Amino acid sequence: MRFMAIAKRIAQRLWFFSSAPVSTRRVGDVFYRRSAGGSDATELDLSRLQRVLIVRLDKIGDAVLSTAFLRELRRNVPRASITLIVSPAAYPIVARCPYVDEVQTYDWRPSRYFGPLHQLHTLVKARRDLWHRRFELAVVPRWGVDYYLGSFMAYFSGAPTRVGYSERVIDVKRRLNRGFDSLFTHVSHDSAVRHEVEHNLDLLRFMGGTVESDALELWVSEADEEFAVQTLSAHGVRQDDLLIAVAPGAGAPKRCWPIERFVELAAWLSETYAARVVILGGLEDAALGHTLGTGVGGTGIDLVGKATLSQGAAVLRRCRLFIGNDSGPMHLAAAAGATVIAISCHPRAGSVQHENSPSRFGPWGRQHAVLQPEHAEPPCSNSCSAVEPHCITGVSVDEVKRVVKSRLLSDAEMTLARTNDVPSPSVR
Repeated sequence: MRFMAIAKRIAQRLWFFSSAPVSTRRVGDVFYRRSAGGSDATELDLSRLQRVLIVRLDKIGDAVLSTAFLRELRRNVPRASITLIVSPAAYPIVARCPYVDEVQTYDWRPSRYFGPLHQLHTLVKARRDLWHRRFELAVVPRWGVDYYLGSFMAYFSGAPTRVGYSERVIDVKRRLNRGFDSLFTHVSHDSAVRHEVEHNLDLLRFMGGTVESDALELWVSEADEEFAVQTLSAHGVRQDDLLIAVAPGAGAPKRCWPIERFVELAAWLSETYAARVVILGGLEDAALGHTLGTGVGGTGIDLVGKATLSQGAAVLRRCRLFIGNDSGPMHLAAAAGATVIAISCHPRAGSVQHENSPSRFGPWGRQHAVLQPEHAEPPCSNSCSAVEPHCITGVSVDEVKRVVKSRLLSDAEMTLARTNDVPSPSVR
């Protein structure tokens, strides 16, 4: 009984420090010399920084969309040693990033550490791996809700200057991240809805930095390139074959277009364009990949669960088109240079603030296309709230076919234009 009483008292203390409204606690006075919750970061002299921490604990797609930010940050902090913390799932995306000096992983898993115990786990990680580094600046470049509690990692890092987006930039973040502003010394209140690539770069501008390019990058090894060459060759792919990547999976079932529609579309691609369909996805998509591969027949190349993220990126570099749901492979394809046709569950009339909105998380680039249901299916309204494919069924196979035709025609026109040495037509 005495042990339980002590444990309860410790839990209460931890809850006070980590989960009570930040305005009522004084944890910052213990760790830091500066007051929290400021708004102006323009006094930072980025060029003089020696040690910078970037916390990016979200998903694979978020890591891909951060590649431009990492490159532009390095250009603005040429003298600094940059440490990047990501989730284990996102590590392969940034493992070979030339713009950071060190990549650490942190498995935040909130289901494993509830409430204050999660914050204790974060504090232990910071004490073990970060405090001795004496970071001068910690940045959390996430505009939306911090589901992953990266803000606490920045807070516990020991960095006297901590920069992020305010909890007030979006309504849902105001509710779910109440009090998080006081974990930072400087917060941007920019509430304009933009693509996440732009939000990342705008935070760099907020810190007084400059941006020269918003292009995404992928970093693959020679072994990854060799994997792509050997795998495609083993499946009889010739240099002039039309390669089209298809990814039938997604992080949530509601974002998955029905598999039978993918099968119909892939069969049409094979019959109409003699296309070789490369099927991509993780181990969790194995059943979808098998169904799609079986439906396509001998022209399909099923790599679901058989290629790492970086190997998949090397394969995507050789694909002309990518067709898939709102997912990590979609962002990989855009960064790899493939033309993306994304199928979204988010209705056109839905909220642009929602995390499924293509305005925030669509494929980055002008040549891509996003197909959305015109309206939400009842009882959904501003977004799809179903647990199974629902609103996304409003996108038909014929719609996707029409976009495929237009994109392949545009590619052919540009090839002809280059051959004739005339200006290329614009691609929308």
